[in-house]
Amino acid sequence: MSVKRVLVFLAFLSLLLLNRCSKDDAGPSYTISGKITYDYVPITSTGLNYSGIVKKPARRIVVKAVSGNDVLASTVTNDNGEYSLNVSGSAAIILATARSAVSGYTKDGIGSDNCNGASWDIAVRDSNGAEYALSDNVAYDTDTTLNYYAPVTYSGGYTKRSGAPFAILDNMLNGLELICSVNPSQYFPALNVYWSDTYSSSTIPGGTSNYNPNNTAIYILGKENVDTDEFDVSVVAHEFSHYLEDKLFRSDSIGGTHYPEDDFLDIRVAFGEGFGDAMGGIIPNVSTYYDSNGSGQSSIAVTMDLTTPSNNRNGIYVEKDIAYFLYTLYKNRGSFDRIYNTLSNCQKNTDFVTSILTFAVCYRDAYGYVDGVDTMWQSDLLNPALNTVNDQEDSTNAIGNDYDNTTGSNPRTYGSGASDAVFWDVYKAFTSGTAISDTLDGVGPNTGSHASEPSNKFGAIKFYKITGTGSTINLSVTLNTCTGGIKPFEIYVLQKGKSVAYDSANGSGDNTATVSFSSQAGAVYLLELRGKTNNCSQWTITQS
Repeated sequence: MSVKRVLVFLAFLSLLLLNRCSKDDAGPSYTISGKITYDYVPITSTGLNYSGIVKKPARRIVVKAVSGNDVLASTVTNDNGEYSLNVSGSAAIILATARSAVSGYTKDGIGSDNCNGASWDIAVRDSNGAEYALSDNVAYDTDTTLNYYAPVTYSGGYTKRSGAPFAILDNMLNGLELICSVNPSQYFPALNVYWSDTYSSSTIPGGTSNYNPNNTAIYILGKENVDTDEFDVSVVAHEFSHYLEDKLFRSDSIGGTHYPEDDFLDIRVAFGEGFGDAMGGIIPNVSTYYDSNGSGQSSIAVTMDLTTPSNNRNGIYVEKDIAYFLYTLYKNRGSFDRIYNTLSNCQKNTDFVTSILTFAVCYRDAYGYVDGVDTMWQSDLLNPALNTVNDQEDSTNAIGNDYDNTTGSNPRTYGSGASDAVFWDVYKAFTSGTAISDTLDGVGPNTGSHASEPSNKFGAIKFYKITGTGSTINLSVTLNTCTGGIKPFEIYVLQKGKSVAYDSANGSGDNTATVSFSSQAGAVYLLELRGKTNNCSQWTITQS
């Protein structure tokens, strides 16, 4: 045989061996398919109803085939909880995660199907940050039908509870669908949700179920016989709504302790919590907000009828009144579109702080007196008429600069001697260097635990409107007269709700706080004076 023929033969043999090796290295090719379900526990007026447990599909969750640290294939269940994985390479373990991650979602024609082109990534994790997942830990390498089920069983105590993370996630998917009913291709920034059966008020970050904007995370209580929130659909929807307000709309809330019915809250806090309460009804489609707790999860800590205002009807300061207002607007309209558009546009861009006052004026300016907006505002919340409140006709320039709740049929009081017009003005005027007589009081009508965080109450916070000059503005605030001596206080300069300057005074021999900031000509700024436990009656603002 010639050398040339030998070389050709060897090349052909090498090619055969290479193809054989490549085919062997590819490993098996197979399909794993099945259905993922979980148990949902309904909540009633007497707590969680374990006799009414319902099996539901785990929709839009990530299912993946893994071998060691390698992900060989991944998919998302449809809205029936069904999935199919085409796997090749080696045997794989199948994980069904409590995570929904989709880029450009394509609706599948099953159930609620508003999202189309939307993107999101929501993962439910344990206290250590690991994703919850179902698996039988068996490695498969042939065509297999594989169903997973996350049960909840309770008999004097939980024996199985793996359905909890999937219930949390599914509730939040309802929230996505609500937003997609207005904007089908909405982009939702990534969200981590932390839930643990060890989370109580003493172990959960934040002290209760909460949304933390600093790390875009929601924390959900889970301590059995103390307080569990994973099946409290209104609570989960409430916290998810804080995420929506923060990431899609605008939230100026300073947070803190709040009570639905009788707290005179800072108007930013009142709006944020009232919005969350309203969404606690809108997202799960319920009219009563329940929060269970106690032994056997058989007590109700909060019952809120979203179809009625508060007993005292204190309007813009009370979260239940705001919840009623927003929930009823949605029901009257039969759609979330006008609420979404108001939050996305006018309210998001207001020069003032986000509140039900800005929202109502923005809604009225965009759509007129529709959906009961004016009737509820006056007759149910006993507020002055929207079209007669001074300076509200232009909703981007001077909303409620003289919003005075001593007018009309329901003059309000706040503590002792704090019912004059100056106290109730939301955005106040001042004369530089001239003492201001007013009341700085974070306790007011609240008693006991209601006064545990006075710095987020309406009476503890004053807003003063400032117009930018195009140069540096210097501001100082001096507390002159306070009961029991000067207490600590803070001042902020806000532009569209965000702080651009800050200072504080400790109150002990230090009664003046000073800030300087570069201003834009004609821009609106707010000087915020925030007390702590103060009961002060006079202070002076100096501007230069």
